[in-house]
Amino acid sequence: MNQGEIRALAQLMTWKTALADLPFGGGKGGIAVDPATLAREELETLTKRFTQKMAPLIGVHEDVMAPDVNTNPQVMAWIFEEYSKTHGFCPAIVTGKPLELGGLPGRLEATGYGVAYITKLAARDAGLDLKGARVAIQGFGNVGSHTARRLAELGARVVALSDVRGGVYRKAGIDVEAAARHTAEAGALAGLRGTESLSNEELLALDCEILIPAALEGTINCDNE
Repeated sequence: MNQGEIRALAQLMTWKTALADLPFGGGKGGIAVDPATLAREELETLTKRFTQKMAPLIGVHEDVMAPDVNTNPQVMAWIFEEYSKTHGFCPAIVTGKPLELGGLPGRLEATGYGVAYITKLAARDAGLDLKGARVAIQGFGNVGSHTARRLAELGARVVALSDVRGGVYRKAGIDVEAAARHTAEAGALAGLRGTESLSNEELLALDCEILIPAALEGTINCDNE
């Protein structure tokens, strides 16, 4: 993560709200750290310190924080908690918070479901029958996992999934719920029973009808083979 990347993401947020005809601008912020290397207490301390620094720039009518890569309802709860210490009880300062703190049901799944429905419409416009269509999804985090679940429910055949450590493939289709359970237990997709292993690069070159990049930006570029 660097300043240029954050600026680009802020610009994309501005365009997104404009295209949706929402009365908002766009902003983005982040911390250059791999949260997987931090203990829970360290991540909490870092998040709250970040909130202290951002407090003068955010507000219900100025800038509301929302989750993105490597954040979750717990992180948003820490931001809400820290901001409320100096500004009073203010649940509207963040989205994506836990339900018990006023979060919305379905918020966690929303982005992935949105990708699935856009895929359904794109398939329709392309004259492609979604039922039985082979789908490969790079990324099995919050977005990729819920996209895979919904597409499977819509009848698509999810043949490949991947995360930061690599991917798995099954010609007949992957049981997405089994993949989610395995990931929760093992911490990665690798080793999922009944599948073959493959790299993220190999996933991008798979023979399939639908390819969905659901990880970081820049996945599809001129260096892909």
